[in-house]
Amino acid sequence: MSTRMSRSPPASLRFTRRLETIQSIIESGTWILRHPAGAGAESSIEGRKAASDEDYYALQAADDDTWYSIMEERTGLAIRPKD
Repeated sequence: MSTRMSRSPPASLRFTRRLETIQSIIESGTWILRHPAGAGAESSIEGRKAASDEDYYALQAADDDTWYSIMEERTGLAIRPKD
């Protein structure tokens, strides 16, 4: 498992956030397709809009070192875990 995936919140918390988002969407009656849920979701959606499908999938398939380098360059944040 990659380092960036192993540092995600527990599955139960991610599931709860998703359920809360789904409930909110249903109750709002909106037809908007993407709804941010969780830390970094809004910036992730904006970043996804700016990339081609090929570039987006290539980044997600990249090794951890490449992924962290690209994301740090794009965000200006030091997001690489400190060992």
